[in-house]
Amino acid sequence: MVRRILFFSALALLIGLGCSKQPTDLSEGMNETSGVEQAMAEVDAKAAEIVNLMVRAGFTGDVSELKAYVDHDDPDGVLRRLLDENGIDLEVPVLKGTTEESVGLPVFTPENSFEDGTVLLSKTLGTPTGDLLNWVFNLEYSHCGMLDIEVYEEDPNKGCIITANTEDGLTYETYDDWDIIPVGATKKVTAMNVTDRPSWWDKRLWWGGNPLDNAQSTIYNIYQGCPYSFFWLNLEPVPRWGPVFWYCSKTTWRIFIKLLLNVENPTWHGINLNVEGVWTDPDKYEECTSSGLYQLLVALYSLCPDIEDPVWEADKKTWRNLKELITPDEIRHHSALAVFWESE
Repeated sequence: MVRRILFFSALALLIGLGCSKQPTDLSEGMNETSGVEQAMAEVDAKAAEIVNLMVRAGFTGDVSELKAYVDHDDPDGVLRRLLDENGIDLEVPVLKGTTEESVGLPVFTPENSFEDGTVLLSKTLGTPTGDLLNWVFNLEYSHCGMLDIEVYEEDPNKGCIITANTEDGLTYETYDDWDIIPVGATKKVTAMNVTDRPSWWDKRLWWGGNPLDNAQSTIYNIYQGCPYSFFWLNLEPVPRWGPVFWYCSKTTWRIFIKLLLNVENPTWHGINLNVEGVWTDPDKYEECTSSGLYQLLVALYSLCPDIEDPVWEADKKTWRNLKELITPDEIRHHSALAVFWESE
């Protein structure tokens, strides 16, 4: 209950921050807000409220607020159809299973190729966070973390995977958190190691520890408990260098940055890094623009007469998010990392 109260407090803070003006490429160099920008701001706020209601519905199991909002603002059923198409059930949730299962994750030992700094990625469907992240971007993976094997060796039941999640913010998760499949859900887990691991990462320092340990402990000790978010509540991306809000793959990326290794694959999603709203890979564009959030933005922008090209505006919003965010897929497909175990 305490975790839930803290989580909703963080959401309230996000709403307040999201209502303040955030810098965007569209507003740079302009002295006044145009009619188009004002219309887009209103649409973004509406979409953000829907996302917020989705998160709350997922954690409480009560979809009445989301249903009431959609019923009130969507008389033609546009949003309802989009949510239904993306698996967002506005009726009473039905429990699909009765027992938890295991993905068969090996124990974290060197004999199983696990090492300090092993990267773990997962995708879970059938849970609030997993479904939300899948709905947002259609990602191959929705969660990411880094193994602190020394903590695991001290106590296998203790949190040993540094990450960030919706309940605890930046935190350590346990082996079971990654191995257990929630009731009624499906889960995929992948484990990766750095292929050409620098020897200095493990070299003991005269003041104690080694660079890898220090990178992990620095991120954890400074930012432990910082709230989870990958969007401001105007649907602009949380800054990768920002100190306040954290998400799973940002946490992993920031630890590697301290070790002088950038594990982001910035072109994985097919965007043109130099031209806003443009993709260089048509297949990747189709993937990115088939997400529920993208479809929602297009549908809402289409209802605003001041917005002449809803698709183009949604393209630019999605492009800005993909450029700034560090997604688990970008880490998964970086050349410095190689898979050594994957669940069936």
